Amino acid sequence: MTTIEDILSIAHTAAARGDMAEAVQAYQRLAAIFPEDKKAIWQAANELKACGQSHEAINVLEAGLAHNPTSIALLSLTAEIHLEISSPTSAIPHLERITALLPNQDSSWSNLEAAKSKADQQSKSVGQLPAEVKVMLELAFSADQMQRYDEARTNYEAVLEQDPDNLLALSRLLTFDGIEGRLSEADKRH
Repeated sequence: MTTIEDILSIAHTAAARGDMAEAVQAYQRLAAIFPEDKKAIWQAANELKACGQSHEAINVLEAGLAHNPTSIALLSLTAEIHLEISSPTSAIPHLERITALLPNQDSSWSNLEAAKSKADQQSKSVGQLPAEVKVMLELAFSADQMQRYDEARTNYEAVLEQDPDNLLALSRLLTFDGIEGRLSEADKRH
């Protein structure tokens, strides 16, 4: 019988030798076999995040949340990752669930308000762009959310060609560069 420890060992070994595809597969397997184990789901997602696999971490967390919808730890990590990848709109539902579960905790309300403010700022900055750039940015966001990263990268790069100071596109491209190990590209952008 496969245990959580067995799967985590496979994932750690794969990550240590740089085989992120195998590590991701092991973490996904853990989520599929043990979706009700909040601690294992949190650990797998946190390790994926640490390896620069934020979107895969979110997928693992969503699988865990399907079985543990009131887990503050899983909700918090999901929201944290969404905020780190500049997706505050996606973080808001998770933060709203946390505030519903912990209505007397001030930090949960302030985190929710901060995410709403960040989402509003993103929306306003998108609203001030020329129509062509808005369309490219919306296409990039959509592709990003659907994990079509090559398409997202192409659209974010097109946004930067039209609007070189666009921080949304720049931050996503820097994230992609870091995840893909293209640090020289990230340095050029920075």
